[in-house]
Amino acid sequence: MKLKTTSIGLAAALMVAATSAHAQTAAMTTDPLNLRVGPGPNFEVTTVLPEGAQVSVLGCVENTNWCRVEAAGTTGYVYSDYLNIGSPTEVRVLGSTWQTVGVVSEAPDTSRASAAAPDPSGVLAGRDAATLGDRSNTSRFEPTQEWVTYIQANPVTPVYLDGEVMVGVGVPETVTLYEVPQSEFRYVTINDRTVLVEPASRRVVYVYE
Repeated sequence: MKLKTTSIGLAAALMVAATSAHAQTAAMTTDPLNLRVGPGPNFEVTTVLPEGAQVSVLGCVENTNWCRVEAAGTTGYVYSDYLNIGSPTEVRVLGSTWQTVGVVSEAPDTSRASAAAPDPSGVLAGRDAATLGDRSNTSRFEPTQEWVTYIQANPVTPVYLDGEVMVGVGVPETVTLYEVPQSEFRYVTINDRTVLVEPASRRVVYVYE
């Protein structure tokens, strides 16, 4: 994942002091990011935080990259691979480093998990350099109507993977990809989002809204 250039807003966010009984870590979203009611893709999305949103990290769930944050008065969970932390001169992705930067660990509240979705079984890989500059769906190509029609007429069983579905993330080898007629790409539904995947790299190149 490409780190964002340090901005005045980020510098200010990263200087937020710890408050109350729990230390808080200031962070900023690197992409539009789902804020969920629980730590996993099988929890409801309450809102989507915009790229560059300032958040306070309240705690992270042990053995995961899911962290509880507060943003604009709303509390929920986000996938920390899409948060930047650090000092004004050294910014880095939070991700699994939360265990070494003073963020507290916590047990998740699983009472609000979706009954329709199984527990995640696998992890989406981080983004690669080839797709980091290509985060808008339309910057590379626009899928043809024939592809859309075929995929809609041939739905596949969703696969639930830990992490958020975005352009550039890698799909594990264990996940079956399905052919799209007259296309170099494959498709699959991950966490209820249907995506196009470049089969050689197994990277998501398009997310259907």
